[in-house]
Order: sequence, then C-alpha cells, then structure tokens
Amino acid sequence: YDVRTVIDTMCDEGSVLEIRRAFGAGMVTCLARIEGKPLGIVANNPTHLAGAIDRNLAIGTVVRVEEEHLFELGAEDNDRFLTFGEIGLEVTDHISPIRSQIDFPSPEILSVKGITVNTVHGSAASIEAMRLRTDASVETMEGAAVFHACNRLGVPAVQFRAISNFVEPRNRAAWDIPAALTALADAVSSFVQSLPEHA
Repeated sequence: YDVRTVIDTMCDEGSVLEIRRAFGAGMVTCLARIEGKPLGIVANNPTHLAGAIDRNLAIGTVVRVEEEHLFELGAEDNDRFLTFGEIGLEVTDHISPIRSQIDFPSPEILSVKGITVNTVHGSAASIEAMRLRTDASVETMEGAAVFHACNRLGVPAVQFRAISNFVEPRNRAAWDIPAALTALADAVSSFVQSLPEHA
C-alpha cells in the first residue's frame, strides 16, 4: 500500500505538506494537521521491506523492530571490525525508539532487533561475517535513521517490518513482496484500529 494515502486519510483534508519527497526513498516526512492540531509525521515507506537474518521468520511474517544497530558504523583493523566505542569515540550505534505511552497488545507480532545497512548483504562471505557480529533478526536500510530522527525530536516511534526475503546470496525468485505488503497492511491497519481515539 502507499503510506502517503494512509497519511492523507488520517489528516485533515488538504493539510499535508510533504518535505523533501526525493531525499529518502524509505521515509516520508510531512507537516500536517489532525483535527486542526499541527504535527509532524515521519512514516516508513512500506515498499521498503526487510530481509530476514533469522531463518525462523517466514516470508510474510510481520515484526516490530525494537532496536536498530548502525551495523557498518565503525572502522576496519585489518581483518577485524571495530565499533566506534572500541576505538574510543563516544558515538552510540544502537538506537531504540522513545517508548510510546500507547499499549501494544499484539502477541502475534514478534519484537526483534534490526541492523541498518548501507549495502544489502548478498554474498555468502559477507553474510557469514555479518552473522558473527550480530544477534539481529532483520536487515533494513533506514530504520535507524527513522528512530534517530524521532528521538531527536522527542517523538515516539513504532517500526513494523514485513519479511519479503531471507538474507542470503541474492535470489530474487525466492522473494515474495506482494505477500509481505499484504501482511504489513493488515498489521498496520489492526494497530491503527487498536489505538485509543485521542492517542
């Protein structure tokens, strides 16, 4: 589904002003009004899905990412990867969203950790090296940026991801984007319907 349609539906008619539409394909940022109240919206574009590192997550499974790790933020020391903390820089590379006051009673949606990468893993060697460095379940390309931006603004954030493929040597024939998008739309719809009227 198109997250812009969801935003237009939620907001007062004609009030949505999208900012820098071409700047980040995975994120939609808007100024808008809901019931006359001005607000900022940062929404993940669900056409940007997630690859499952954890093979127990079936394609079409929807997860809630509770923490993102800026996986490639660091330095190489010969054959060893060093995090910024290991080289003495005080930069956090694990980002969790500010917690919402909204209860989230959805036991069917698993809470997982994710890694944000610049290059999606697609070779056996890079995947094996990645698995040795993380216990994350999914790989994304913008989740940490969304959490970071929301945290800087003091805005609670929720990140849903639908599994469209496994993190494996590139195999487009095994991807199922339509199933992932359908599952994601259903999960987001259920979540929105469960929100209190004035959340």
